Amino acid sequence: MKLSRSYYESLLYDLLKPFVNLYDEAESSIIIPNEIEVSYDTRTMRLESFSRSLLGWSMLPGHEDIKRVIFTMIKNGINSKCNKYWGEIYDNDQKIVEIFPILLYCIENRNLFESLFDEQSRNNLQEWCLQINKVQVPINNWQFFIVLVNTFLRILGLKYSKNSIEHAFENIEKMYIGDGWYSDGNSLQRDYYIPFALHYYSLLYAKYCPEDKRSITFIKRSTIFSKSFMLFFSNSGNAIPFGRSLTYKFAQVAFWSIYSNFIEDKEVLSVIKGIIERNIKWWMSQKIFDSNGFLNIGYCYTNQFMSEFYNAKGSSYWCLKSFIFLLNSSDYFFKIDSSKLENKNNTPRRYIPAIFSTIMFHQGHSYMFMNGQKCNNEFGNTEAKYEKFLYTTHCAPCVCRSVSGIENLACDNSLIIKIGQSFIIRKNSHILENNEHVMVSEWKPFNDVSIITYIFPNVPYHYRIHVVNTKISFKLYDFGTAVCKNNSLIKSTKDNKAFCYNTNQISGIYTLFDNGFSSICDCSPNVNLQYPKVVIPYTCTNFEKGKHYIVNCCYNGIAEIENTTKIQVKTD
Repeated sequence: MKLSRSYYESLLYDLLKPFVNLYDEAESSIIIPNEIEVSYDTRTMRLESFSRSLLGWSMLPGHEDIKRVIFTMIKNGINSKCNKYWGEIYDNDQKIVEIFPILLYCIENRNLFESLFDEQSRNNLQEWCLQINKVQVPINNWQFFIVLVNTFLRILGLKYSKNSIEHAFENIEKMYIGDGWYSDGNSLQRDYYIPFALHYYSLLYAKYCPEDKRSITFIKRSTIFSKSFMLFFSNSGNAIPFGRSLTYKFAQVAFWSIYSNFIEDKEVLSVIKGIIERNIKWWMSQKIFDSNGFLNIGYCYTNQFMSEFYNAKGSSYWCLKSFIFLLNSSDYFFKIDSSKLENKNNTPRRYIPAIFSTIMFHQGHSYMFMNGQKCNNEFGNTEAKYEKFLYTTHCAPCVCRSVSGIENLACDNSLIIKIGQSFIIRKNSHILENNEHVMVSEWKPFNDVSIITYIFPNVPYHYRIHVVNTKISFKLYDFGTAVCKNNSLIKSTKDNKAFCYNTNQISGIYTLFDNGFSSICDCSPNVNLQYPKVVIPYTCTNFEKGKHYIVNCCYNGIAEIENTTKIQVKTD
């Protein structure tokens, strides 16, 4: 069954419908019910809620009555003499981000803009937006806002700064690291901001400025990037959850949505269409809406433990970027059938140096073995979002809700040291070696302890060797992957092997040579991004002063594992 243009327009309208009653010609922003505070000021937070909704109205035809109200609200916000003025823009201001959706809305509703904006209103818009060229903008994906804002002003026939565009492009080029990958600033984090920000904005520029030679470069880079990014998605549609801003949900496929506009090959386009369809369907099957019909803060359900301090009630609507295929230059995208991803179960491991990762597949799921990503900023739970041994579509990772007890720490696919009653989570380890066969890192929680870990990527089993050098005594916990705690859950710690499984998942871990013990952690609720209740198998070993070796075996998936655990599970 082909999903038509009207299907997606209807779905987009359903997402936007809760906003309609919040738009008011006397206002310039909106208050989403049950809003929470964030790191930037409340006025900007409410501007964000308004501006991000405009992404959807940029891509949805019709609804002129609503759009007229929105244009009136924009005129209020850019008028410095109005008490609803959005305010001056300062260095590193969140408002820098919110200009781009407003101008995109003006461009894609050009006829209304031309009829409703008189000379004074156009001058107000121009002057408010041009502030972006006078303030400090972080050298990361935000540099593209300088490019897009000035470009969109030019398209609208308003003043703009060519010099600002050129300078921003110089900074953007410094972030390109090859093989289709960018670095989001001077950092070691290579997360979804690469596809849904840096590549998305580069292709958006290519869409509106096809005459620029840079556009050809951007498209070529995106084509190279697509080969590795395709590996992030499971056969069921969900993508590997890792990194920050996961509350943006199906923004995970925003790259594919805009990239589709540049693809003519039917087979390639049908694969891209399938990735988009399955991902959006998967998200629509999750509990991502609150009781008022707005997207919640969280991943698969309402969960503020996993959020960043810049995640407001309107922040999640960055996901509306994913509907940009509604602006494709032709209907070809909607006329072809979507196709499944090729059978990846026997695909060899793929090492991707740019993201310090090896990706493999098993039974339709993607597995990313990670060694080297770090987040420059302490947004919250960054060690959980970037520094675990493994991230997989099999089960989303957990975040910490408290430093008291392993149940609250919930360190799936990571290590914890316990000294006395204090716990220390693995963080800020250093790469010793990375290749497709082994990933080696050293973690020095303090001077008296060094733990060198060897990860041998494989599925469904993989091995972890920990080489411990210590001058003090402590306990070392090593955790496997989380599993949903539901009515079908079965737990087993037979023969010092900890396994837990339900009808869809299985996870296990045990220590070779009978060092320490294995058990199952019954985690506190709401630590996992995907399931409100989970359990995690783990091993625990006591170490005294000296040098020690420990070898752990981990299992993830659904398979018959009778030879290892005496437990037999049917293949899903």
